[in-house]
Amino acid sequence: MSNNPEASPGQATSAGLLPDTYQDLHNSDEVNWAVQRSYEHVPNDPHQRVATYLGSLVGRHGLLGGSEERRQAQVAHHVMDPEDIPESYFDRQREIARQQGQGDIEITEDMKQQHTEALIADQTASLNAWAEYLNDPEADYPAWFRYYTMRNVLKLADYDKEKERFRKRSQTTTAPYPELNREALAYVYERLNRRLEDQNQDNEQLQQLADQANFNKLYSHALAESVPSDQEQLQTTAGEWTKYDQLKPWEKSDRAHQLAQSLQGYGTGWCTAGKKTAEWQLEAGDFHVYYSYDEEGQPIVPRVAVRMQKGRVAEVRGIDADQNLEPAITDIAMERIQDLPGGEEYLQAAEDMNRVTDIENRVRQGEELTAQDIYFLREYGGPIQSFGYGKDPRIDELLRDRDLSADMDMMLENFDHAELAQDLMDSGEEGMDTLAQNLDKFHPDALDQAEFARDLMNRGLEYILAANLDKFPEGAVDHAKFARDLMERKLVGGEILAANLDKFPDGAVDPARLARRLVVEGRGHIVAQNLEKFPDGAVDHAQVARHLLESGEGGPNILVQNLDKFPDGAVNRVQLARDLIDRGRTGMVILANNLDKFPEGAVDQVELAHGLLESGPRGQHHLVENLEKFPPEAVDPNQIARHLMNEAGEHIFAENLDKFLQSEAIDQFQLVRDMMDSGVAGAQILADNLDKFQPKAVDQAELVRNLLKSSPSGQKVLAENLDKFLQSEAIDQFQLAQELIDSGGDGMKILANNLDKFPEGAVDPDQLTQDMLESGENGQSTLAEDKFL
Repeated sequence: MSNNPEASPGQATSAGLLPDTYQDLHNSDEVNWAVQRSYEHVPNDPHQRVATYLGSLVGRHGLLGGSEERRQAQVAHHVMDPEDIPESYFDRQREIARQQGQGDIEITEDMKQQHTEALIADQTASLNAWAEYLNDPEADYPAWFRYYTMRNVLKLADYDKEKERFRKRSQTTTAPYPELNREALAYVYERLNRRLEDQNQDNEQLQQLADQANFNKLYSHALAESVPSDQEQLQTTAGEWTKYDQLKPWEKSDRAHQLAQSLQGYGTGWCTAGKKTAEWQLEAGDFHVYYSYDEEGQPIVPRVAVRMQKGRVAEVRGIDADQNLEPAITDIAMERIQDLPGGEEYLQAAEDMNRVTDIENRVRQGEELTAQDIYFLREYGGPIQSFGYGKDPRIDELLRDRDLSADMDMMLENFDHAELAQDLMDSGEEGMDTLAQNLDKFHPDALDQAEFARDLMNRGLEYILAANLDKFPEGAVDHAKFARDLMERKLVGGEILAANLDKFPDGAVDPARLARRLVVEGRGHIVAQNLEKFPDGAVDHAQVARHLLESGEGGPNILVQNLDKFPDGAVNRVQLARDLIDRGRTGMVILANNLDKFPEGAVDQVELAHGLLESGPRGQHHLVENLEKFPPEAVDPNQIARHLMNEAGEHIFAENLDKFLQSEAIDQFQLVRDMMDSGVAGAQILADNLDKFQPKAVDQAELVRNLLKSSPSGQKVLAENLDKFLQSEAIDQFQLAQELIDSGGDGMKILANNLDKFPEGAVDPDQLTQDMLESGENGQSTLAEDKFL
C-alpha cells in the first residue's frame, strides 16, 4: 500500500543519510559527473553534491526512474549470465533428485537449459519487484532512500535463517534477489527517518541498527518482526472487522499508531505497519481491517485491509502472495466491500481469483487445461482482475511453455467461431493480432474478413494486416488500395510495405517506385534492410549504397550490415573499407563489427586493429569484441592486453578475458606478470578469474601479498575472492591466515568474517580476538558486530 497516495516519488531531492553512510560517495565518479553537468553552481558540500547526483539519477537510472525499457535493460544487466552459473549448482540439482528417490540421474544439456531459464527468470522477477515498487507513485519514498535501498538490494541474495542475515551476492550467485516485503521496507525507512530527524529509537538495539544504517541488518530485523509467531493462527477465518476513521486535518489522535501497531509482527507485507504511512493513509480516508481470532479468542490477527480514499475503496489487500486475498477469506472481504462505495469493482476480482485457484488446484492434480480454461487465462473474455500489485503471477505460471497456436486449435474445436472471433477483436491489439495470425483456421462465415481488414486499418494496426495478408481470402482486401494507403503514410507506411512486400500479389505494388520514394525521403535504410524482398531490377543498388554512405553515422552502419545483399558491382568493398577507416573511430567500429562481410584482402586489418587500439575505450572495446575475426598476423593478443592494462583499459580487458585466454597466441605467464605489474586493477581481474588460468601461471601467495599491501580496495578484492584461494591447492591456508593477521586490522577483519572457511588449527580464535582488540577501531568494530565470536 502507498506511503502517501497523494504524492509522487521523490518530490524533493535530499541527500538524506547517504553522505554519512557512504562517506566517499560525494567524490565518486558518478557524482562528479552529475555535478559537472549541473546547470547551477553546486557548493563543495557532500550533501549538496549527493543531492545534485540524486536529482539527475532519478530521471535517467533504469532502476530508479526513466523509461520502462531502460528499467528492464538495467534489470537484465544485473541478472547473472548463463555462462556464470557454476557447475556446483547443477551438482546440487542432481543431489536433490537423488534425495527425492530418482537415483543418480544425469543432468543433460536440455535439463541444464531448463534450470538456467528458470534461474534467470526467478532472478529477473525478484529484482523487477523491487524496481517496480520503488518506481510506483504509491511508494512515495524520497530519492535518497530509494537509492540506498536499491544499492543494497543489488548486493544481497537469499536469506540465511541461521545467521538471520541475507547472503551477499557475487557473480556466481544463483539465488534470487531478496524477497520484497513492503511492511519491512517501511519499517526500515521509519527507523532511518527517525535517525535523520534526531529522534530516539524504541530500544538500544534499534538505536544501534539505525546508527549503523546497515540495510542487511535492518531489513532482516524488520522481517523477523513481521513474521507470525504461530502459523496456526491463520487456520481460522472467524474474526471481526475494525474501522479506523479518517483523520481530520485539525484532529489529534493516536489512531494511526493503533492501526500500525496492530499490523506489526504478522507478516502482512503491508507498508501500513509503519506509523507514518498509517498517518498518511488515514488522512486520505477510512481504513478497514479484518482481524481473525487468535488461540485465546482475541481478534488480533490481520487478514484483510480495505483502504478508502476520497470516500471510495482505493485498495483491498490480503496476506497471500503479492498481497492477494487468501481464497478462504475472499467471501468475508466481499461481504464487507460490496456495501462500500467503489467496492463493486472488486466483485469481479473475487470471482476471477476463485476461478484461478480452481484451475491451479486441478493442474496440481494432473489435469490438463480445458479450452474454457485457456480462453479465461489468455483473457480473451476480458482482463483477469486481482487484489494484488500487478497481474496474478499464477496466470503466467499456468500458461508457461504453452503453444499459442495449439491453444487456438483447441478453442476452435470447442467454441463457436463467430463468438470467439468477436471476443478476440474486443480484447484489443494482442487479440486482433492472434485472430489475424489464425484467420485461415476460422470458418469463412465466422466473421466478415473485409470488415476485419478495414477495422485493422481504422485502428492504426496496418502492420498486423500487412504481416498476415496471406491469411485473408481473395477479395477481402484491395491490395492495390491498401498499398497506396500505406504509401500515403509517410513515416511508417513505406516501412510496413517494404517489410511485407512479398505478401502482396504481383501488380499491387510498384516496387521500383517504392524503393525510389524511400530513398528520396531519406529512408534508404528500409530498402537495404528488406533488399531481398524487392524483385530484380526494382532497386538501383548503387544509388541506395550512395544514399546510405551520405546519410550520417547510421547509414554506413546499415549498408555494411546488409552488404551481402548488394551485388559486387554496386559497392566497391575495398573503397568502402578505406572510407570507413578514414572516418575515424566510428567508421572503424562499424568495420570491425562486420569484418566478416568483406572479402579477403578488402580490409587493411593491421591498420584497422592499430587504429581501434589507439582510438580510446570504445574502439578498444570493439577490437577485443571482434578479436576472433582478425587473423593472427594482424593482431598480437599479448600486445593488446598490455596496452589495455597500461592505458586504463582494465575493464575492457576484464570483460573479455576469455577471448584472450582462448587465443593460442597468448602467453599466460607473461599475461599474469603484466597484470600483477599493473597494480590493484590487474590484481583484481586476476583474483576474480583465478580459476580460468593455468594452475602454475599464477603465484597465488604473491598475489595475496600484493592485495594485502596495496590498499583497502585490494584487501576488499581479496575478501571477495577468498573462497577461490582457499579451494586452491597452490596456497598454504595456514600461511594465508598468518598473512591476514600480519597485515593488521583490515586483514584480520577478512579473516574474522571468514573464519569458518579455514581448516581447524589454522587460526587461534582467542589470539585473534586479542589481536583485534589491540589493532584499533577497525578490529574492535568487527568484534562489536559479532562476526565470529
